[in-house]
Amino acid sequence: MKTPKKPESEFDGLKRAVDAGNASAEDVFRLARLYYRGEGVAANKAMAVNLFQQAADNGDGYAAFDAADMYRDGDGVPKELNKACEYYKKAKEIFPTWGLPQQRAEEICQKSVQKTRKR
Repeated sequence: MKTPKKPESEFDGLKRAVDAGNASAEDVFRLARLYYRGEGVAANKAMAVNLFQQAADNGDGYAAFDAADMYRDGDGVPKELNKACEYYKKAKEIFPTWGLPQQRAEEICQKSVQKTRKR
């Protein structure tokens, strides 16, 4: 008698789709969140930010916002205000009516410019 096959976890399904190159930007974002939170896999913020960036580059505004937050805070990645600024701007482009990316882009990009001028 065969043992019933264990259902595929959300992580396994998303990882398989991303690795095969046929995942939507939303699915890449969902996989990034699993890595970030350590759900179904050991937490890996470096992998999370890479996936957030990949999803953002393919049009996912939430992923752009999360990547920006990670760079702004130095959360699992080196603190880089220029990168944070870049991804807040990307989120603002994708969600022009969502005020938070607009506000953060202005705030962080201004700090980034000030930091560059001090050098």
